[in-house]
Amino acid sequence: MILSGRSILSITFIILFVIIVQTGFGAQLRPSELAPDLDSLFASGNFEDLELQTLQILRLDSPDDTTRFLAAYLYLGFVLELSNRSRDAEKEYQNALSLMPSLSLDPIYVPPRLYETFENVRLRFQNELTIPEENISSDLQDSEAQLTEISPTHRKRDIALNLILPGGGFLVENKSLRGGLWIVLQGSAVAGLAYSFSEMQKAEDEYLKETNPALIEDKYDSYNLLYKNASTWAIGAGVIYILAQTDYQLSSRPLNFKPVSLGSTGDGFGFELTFSLPILFQ
Repeated sequence: MILSGRSILSITFIILFVIIVQTGFGAQLRPSELAPDLDSLFASGNFEDLELQTLQILRLDSPDDTTRFLAAYLYLGFVLELSNRSRDAEKEYQNALSLMPSLSLDPIYVPPRLYETFENVRLRFQNELTIPEENISSDLQDSEAQLTEISPTHRKRDIALNLILPGGGFLVENKSLRGGLWIVLQGSAVAGLAYSFSEMQKAEDEYLKETNPALIEDKYDSYNLLYKNASTWAIGAGVIYILAQTDYQLSSRPLNFKPVSLGSTGDGFGFELTFSLPILFQ
């Protein structure tokens, strides 16, 4: 018989499913798998010897042998439960769960009475483990609420500083390299503008004072060139200022991209890609 690729794949998934079901997603197990010798005493009803054996394991065996200790706690709990010492049995189940918090027993191989008691202890144990997490979650929510209350004030202050000194907002947020870069760029543009404007004023004065017709045209050309340079520096300073403000806003407010939408319209098939920028100043 020749199997197709699809059949082989289906058989593989079935085998994997059976393995997962048999092993379980958690630590569900049969106690007999942990310690066959203890299970033999339990199955034969020799509870006195079983109790002595489990106590001996807990006292004399190496604590590093987790499997052995786990079996001892479970079987000791079984014996105590069947001897009507339920509270003592619950303590032993608790010890077993401390070794393996994800432990769960297979109800098929554990008597209902013992399984029910163990499950009650396991559920209480899990609830005790989740209480600190809930407290931590509550504390985090309180902290986030406090940050939410505080951050708008800080945000307005940082925006105001960045408006006065482009890049200053980054310095407050300990982004020195980024803030320093914008400060240097803005400072260079402003310095270039100031220098060009000063030279332009001097050239304008010389042009207005010139009386020699042969030199008037040269004086005007010099003035006109410096005027264009000053205009270029002014435009550059303005562009750098706007980019610095935009960069500061976008650094803390990521772009809100909407997914690409594809579909047919009345005029045919088309697509649309949209995104929204954050409000720069609010």
